[in-house]
Parts: sequence; C-alpha cells; structure tokens
Amino acid sequence: YWNDRVNGKSNYQLANDAAKINELHDIKKIPKNILMLHIFKDSPYGLIDKKRIFSDYTDWLNYTLKIISESDETWGIKFHPSALRWGEDSYRIFHEFLEYNFDSKLPKNIVLIKNQYSNYDIFKTARRLVTFWGTCHIEAASFGIKPIVIRDVQLSFYNKNLVFKPKKLEDYKSKLLTKDLNFFKLNR
Repeated sequence: YWNDRVNGKSNYQLANDAAKINELHDIKKIPKNILMLHIFKDSPYGLIDKKRIFSDYTDWLNYTLKIISESDETWGIKFHPSALRWGEDSYRIFHEFLEYNFDSKLPKNIVLIKNQYSNYDIFKTARRLVTFWGTCHIEAASFGIKPIVIRDVQLSFYNKNLVFKPKKLEDYKSKLLTKDLNFFKLNR
C-alpha cells in the first residue's frame, strides 16, 4: 500500500498529485522543522474538545507562530496543496496572521513552502513536524517522524505513543523549541 501511494498509484488523489511533483529543486534547502497548515475553510473551528490545549485552529496557529519565531532554528510552513481547488488563497489568509502577530513581516527564521516540494520530499529531510491534525501525521510517521498534533488523530487512536499530543502549553512550547531532533524519531 505505502509503496503504491508514494509512487502515485493510490486511491487518494492528493497522494498521487504529490508523487507527480518533480521540479528540480534542491531538497537539502527544505527546513528540518515543518509546520503543516490546513485549508482554512476546512479547519475545525467549532469542535469543542476539552482535552485539547487550544480552543480552535486560529488560537493554535497564532500561538505556534509566536513560539517558532523565537526559535533560533529555521522553520518551514507548508500550505495545504488543495487550497486552490477549494477556492482558497491561503497566502492571503496567512498574511492576516502575519499582520496580527508580526506587523506583516515574516520572521527571518520562517520560510514559506509553496507547492514546489511534495510532502514526500519534505518528509525525506524533515526531522520535526507540527500540525493541528490531518493526513500528514500518518505520512510523517511512515517516514520515521513522530509528529506533534493537537487533536486526536488516527495514529493516536491506534497507538498514542506514535504521536505527541501535548496536554499543557509548556510541554508544547518545549517540543517546538527543543534542539534534540532525535526526540522525534520513530523506530521501524
């Protein structure tokens, strides 16, 4: 199943699209720390989960941006590859977060990743992945990265040790700022 998926022979169209991205970019330039965003229109704004450390997706993204901007490491922010299909300009929406948090200036340690890299290229070089929820947590784990998630996800239901789901803001912040990237390795 996994070999078919990464080779573009999946029932999941986004996986097939990712396998087709073959631009000539140096994947060594991809940051080791990745924040993967969702389609804002599809984000779980209204779901109340009392076990979650953030009230909603917007609260999470604002807090996360502030914390990673304090990091002395480079962070890549990857927009959802289907946003345009949904009729969404994620870059315009994201600019509102930049305006709110940083007077419209992207912090120097944050790089926006457009669709020049597939998720598969990103996971080949990444060492830490953060997302609210979504399929990318499974892909990251398949590449040996233990993802940080906010909502319960498929892997947390299967085995809670396959993901980090912080229960306190201090724990979340420490995972975002730790320099020990071996902490995020999953064994085979």
